[in-house]
Amino acid sequence: MTKGVRVCAHARTCVRTFLSLAAQRSPGRSRWSTSLENEISHGERSLLTSLLPAQRREQAAAQPGDPAVGKTALVQMFRSDGTHFQKNYTLTTGVDLVVKTVPVLDTNDSVELFIFDSAGKELFSEMLDKLWENPNVLCLVYDVTNEQSFISCTKWLEKVRSQTPGISLPGVLVGTKTDLAGRQTVDSAQAQAWALSQGLEFFETSVKEMDNYEAPFHCLAKQFYQLYREKVDIFHTLV
Repeated sequence: MTKGVRVCAHARTCVRTFLSLAAQRSPGRSRWSTSLENEISHGERSLLTSLLPAQRREQAAAQPGDPAVGKTALVQMFRSDGTHFQKNYTLTTGVDLVVKTVPVLDTNDSVELFIFDSAGKELFSEMLDKLWENPNVLCLVYDVTNEQSFISCTKWLEKVRSQTPGISLPGVLVGTKTDLAGRQTVDSAQAQAWALSQGLEFFETSVKEMDNYEAPFHCLAKQFYQLYREKVDIFHTLV
């Protein structure tokens, strides 16, 4: 793969090209390979492989959780590289989109994450169902001082996974506000065990103290990149 390639979330043209070619595919592999060579450039194929087998939509990372758990503070701190801490609580209405290019650790590549910071109010539930269509990774957030927000993670996880039936959705579980250790009500070991049982990586963070706020997003980038590499390998078996 070309060094420094950016895995972009907007390559629907490549998908349409793939589907068109797939519809015309003959039993002979030579015709398929020649058709690909003629119709798709090397760069386009790199993007196309990031989309297989599913068609990509605009969503890359859904970020659900109860209200006031610190979802927006977390993603805004990450977006600003630690320069912006949201001191006052502002209710998210619907979804706020944050786009950031994230280097994939131990590679020369990067992933362009489209993070959908989502409202926690039930009022916006129907809107979220539409905006979360086919997410690729998940950043599930709870407040370590609010046990109910952790209990609600089961509901949020089911809600997101209902958008991708039959697909194992990778992601992370993030416990926020660890600077309030004296008020912590969610046991870290319990949260980690639940995360592992759901196939999620586990992190605890303090945005206020700028502690570990980047790690969950680097993990998401790595997970997305691994999916990308798997699809590259699948694509290579076809050509």
